[in-house]
Amino acid sequence: DIKKLREAGVDAFLIGEALMVHSSPGEKIKELLGGFHGKG
Repeated sequence: DIKKLREAGVDAFLIGEALMVHSSPGEKIKELLGGFHGKG
């Protein structure tokens, strides 16, 4: 979902719930940001 939003020009996201419900928040952050290193 974030990739599609980035392609549409969105550059800020609220992801708090995704981190709160994931068993490993650090891994979820890596997953969410994985495709965006070096961009922005």
